[in-house]
Amino acid sequence: MPFMSGVTEDEGYSWLFTNSKVQGNNFQVTQAVMNEAIRALLKTENYTINAEAVEESVRFMYTHWPDPMNATMRRKQFVNMYSDIYYKAPAYKSMNQRAALGASVYQYVLNYSREALKQPSSKEFAHGFVPHMEDIFFMLGFPFLDNERHNLQNLLPFTVRRGGWHQGDRNMSDFMMQMWGNFAKYSNPTPVRVFNTTWEKFTLMRDAYLVMNQTNTSYIYESYRARESAFWCNYLPTAFFPTTPAPWPTETPVETERRHYMIATWITVTLGGIILLTLIVVCCLYVRQRKGVDEMDF
Repeated sequence: MPFMSGVTEDEGYSWLFTNSKVQGNNFQVTQAVMNEAIRALLKTENYTINAEAVEESVRFMYTHWPDPMNATMRRKQFVNMYSDIYYKAPAYKSMNQRAALGASVYQYVLNYSREALKQPSSKEFAHGFVPHMEDIFFMLGFPFLDNERHNLQNLLPFTVRRGGWHQGDRNMSDFMMQMWGNFAKYSNPTPVRVFNTTWEKFTLMRDAYLVMNQTNTSYIYESYRARESAFWCNYLPTAFFPTTPAPWPTETPVETERRHYMIATWITVTLGGIILLTLIVVCCLYVRQRKGVDEMDF
């Protein structure tokens, strides 16, 4: 069965709003907040064995090494961390599994930021971000609807209500609706070129994906967040947790003999205790019975 899946560039954007320390610091992510977020995330996902080593691995993966002190990139990596573990890594794994079964798989990444988020009136921290579910609204044609006229204000998240829609948004929506319609009818989003774009399949040999920047600047690339997906799906679950029983530690002959002696001693003591307890019970019963016989004779 044909399969289409994709993500937005910043699926984890909402975690900027759920973290009170980030909100209280004008949406800046300090290194202390980043470290705390990593620990909380790993605790939530039950990475409690070798916790320090796991935490250091995640910190290494989500540090912008060209400039570790860059606050803007640290915030971007904060969003990437949540995007990868909850959205992008599971999606990438799912597409590989379906491709292995021979399905026609198409992957996309929405990297188009709505016009309202580019305006000077938009908050600085929102510039350039593409939040979770942005693709759904373009796919369903929301930019062509009047939010107030169709009473959509209460149905839309705040990231969509703010600023309304612009012509560039309607172009992107038209672009996506054409391809999704083709996929529904032909199992192929581009049986003919759409806005001069041909969408290549995702395969095990070439994990291609369509990155949607603008209607005239959407291109095919490959291996989207593949390294990060392997980190969460393959590396972490096995690197710090033993998958085979540990071998029995080697012993010296003296230690082996001592262990055997201890086992034999405890077995002897236990059997002796059982025999002694049995004798005591038998004696008590005998004395009780004898006493009853003497009373009857009397």
